[in-house]
Amino acid sequence: MKKNIIFLAVVVLVVGGAFAFMRSQYRGQQQETVNTNASEHLIRDNHATIGDPSAKVTLVEFLDPECEACAAVDPTVKGLVKEFEGKVYFVVRYMPLHKNSFLAASALEEAKSSGKYFQALSTLFYSQPEWASHQAPRPELIAVILKKLDIDIMNIKPSDLIEKHRAHIERDQADGKALGVMGTPTLFINGQIVDDMSYQSLKARIQGLL
Repeated sequence: MKKNIIFLAVVVLVVGGAFAFMRSQYRGQQQETVNTNASEHLIRDNHATIGDPSAKVTLVEFLDPECEACAAVDPTVKGLVKEFEGKVYFVVRYMPLHKNSFLAASALEEAKSSGKYFQALSTLFYSQPEWASHQAPRPELIAVILKKLDIDIMNIKPSDLIEKHRAHIERDQADGKALGVMGTPTLFINGQIVDDMSYQSLKARIQGLL
């Protein structure tokens, strides 16, 4: 447990700074490539959500379960959703960019049916050092980790699991590209790409829309 905590702390410091720099470099290009009909690409049916769709603020995150930066940003996003409960509608979309991203996203889709999607998402983020190591990834541990949450995919072949959810994940991927998403995490607040993902900046932006 201590190893995981140290790992995520380092990721927050290192990846956070690097990601902020990357955002500043790509901001102009992203804004130019966002589709004029962005709303049709931002939100579709059957995605994991928190909150009321009629809320004044809609927060959409394109993420990759295998992405270290996504794991680092997760506490910030979840904290804001909790702080602005009832005022923010949060939607999760996928942008698979790593070798085992499709498998992890497919496993999360299975968790959705048990009502444990966000618990499973946070668990996979936290346990990235176990299953998503760059040096020696062990994707077979995804099923083992989720079994601890009573999400049982142990008897489903990874290839079958991926095929079951491929269309859903690939649609997210296509929508992300249409919106100019170039990396993860990418956040949209009321249809606008967010550059600064610090808690205070996001909080101020949300407050300004309420």
